[in-house]
Amino acid sequence: MDLYYEIDSPSCLSVIVTAAALNINLNLKKMSLMVEKNHLTPEYTKLNPQQTIPTLVDNGFALAESRAINIYLAEKYGKDDSLYPKDHKIRSVINQRLFFDMGSLETHLLNYFLHWFYGKPQDSQDLKKFEKALVALNTFLEENNYVLLELKLLPLLTFQCTQHFWHFLT
Repeated sequence: MDLYYEIDSPSCLSVIVTAAALNINLNLKKMSLMVEKNHLTPEYTKLNPQQTIPTLVDNGFALAESRAINIYLAEKYGKDDSLYPKDHKIRSVINQRLFFDMGSLETHLLNYFLHWFYGKPQDSQDLKKFEKALVALNTFLEENNYVLLELKLLPLLTFQCTQHFWHFLT
């Protein structure tokens, strides 16, 4: 099973950690989005028309987007439902938290910090949006600890990888 990844990506790290939790050996294929730009090659574009990382290839089946990959791995290779429970209500909350991480938490974190990497001026709203995402995360935790306890490991792994990236940047 091949994973096209970049080492400093929290999304890629979450797939690597999820695979490790499932005892899956990955054939890691290092990508370089900033220097080599090998995600723009015709071969990679066939695997992933979005030209993003990570991309998993499992017996000819290519899948992009880390949260989708993590769900796929848990459903296909999980020996039980400890990473991704079968209960539809719990699973719906898991999905919401995973999409929250993608659409709010990680997105606003990246928008707040990446301007330094690209030498662009910072949008004054970036910090406010990131803080709002952190308030929402805190509310999720106060309400029912669903992010960390009831939802088992998938959201925990994803949030930890986003948090790891936050510590890397600060």
